[in-house]
Amino acid sequence: MSLKSMALKLGLAFAAVKGVQTVRNSGGVEGLKRRLSDAQSGKGDPNDPIAGAMRKLGLSGSGGAGTGGGISGLLGGLAAASGGAASGTKIEGLLARTRMGDAVPDDEAEAGLIIRAMVMAAKADGNIDTEERRILDRMIEENDDTDRAFLETALEAPVDPQALASQVPAGQERDIYTASVMAIEPNNRAEAEHLHALAQALKMSEEDVNAIHTSLGKTPLY
Repeated sequence: MSLKSMALKLGLAFAAVKGVQTVRNSGGVEGLKRRLSDAQSGKGDPNDPIAGAMRKLGLSGSGGAGTGGGISGLLGGLAAASGGAASGTKIEGLLARTRMGDAVPDDEAEAGLIIRAMVMAAKADGNIDTEERRILDRMIEENDDTDRAFLETALEAPVDPQALASQVPAGQERDIYTASVMAIEPNNRAEAEHLHALAQALKMSEEDVNAIHTSLGKTPLY
C-alpha cells in the first residue's frame, strides 16, 4: 500500500482532467504514465518535477528513503508539473514546515488526507463525471487493491470540509488546502464556497489562502 504514490497520481490525474497545457504537452494521460514509470525506474529526466517529487517521497529508483521535502515536495512537484518550475518553488516555500521537537510527520497518513481533500474538492460542484473517472482509473490502475479501495471510499464520502478539517493535524493545514485547490479550477460558486468553508475550518488566514492561490496561478479567493 502506498498512499503517497496514489496522492501523486491523483494530483496528476486531476491536472489531466483540467487539460492544463503542460499535461497536453507531455502527451496527456499516457505521457504522464510514461514519466511516472521512468521516474520510478530511475531512467527518467532527473530534472522532471515528477521525478523530483518521487525522489523526495522515496518512490523512485530503489525505493529507499526520501531525500527530503515529504508531502510538501509532492505538492511542489505537482505544482511544477502543472504550472512550471516557478510555481513548484513557490509552493514548496509556502509549505515548508518547522519541525516541532523530534516529531516527524507521517507521510502516508497525510497522503490519505491529501487524497480525500482532492476528491472532495473535485466533487464540490457535483459528481465526478464519466470522463473524469476514466482518467482517474487509468492513472491508478497499477496501484494495489487496498489503494483503490481507499479511493473508492473517498469517492463515496460526502463533501464535508468541516469533517475533513477536524482530522488534519496541526502544521498540515496549508498542505491540505493546497491539495484541494490543485484538484480544481475554482471558477464557480460551489467550488469557491467549498474552499472558503475548508479555509475557515482549517483556521487559515485570508492572506495565506490568497498566497496559495496566487502561487498556483489561480484567482485569489478573497
